[in-house]
Amino acid sequence: MIDGEGSNWIVHEEGGREFGHYRTRNEAERVGRMIAHKRQTELVVQDQNGNLQRARVRAGLFARLFGRG
Repeated sequence: MIDGEGSNWIVHEEGGREFGHYRTRNEAERVGRMIAHKRQTELVVQDQNGNLQRARVRAGLFARLFGRG
């Protein structure tokens, strides 16, 4: 997820394929977390200064209860 021009947050995968543009960071993070959860990978947020913030997406409730996450 990258901070675009001001209020244009872009969600894309590592290879560059874009999933969408969002007005707020919260909207973009929500979508990014859903995609990362579905693909069982981490979410990386990059701000306009190039700083990276990585977040491992937690497994769902049932996966945690049954030891799969």
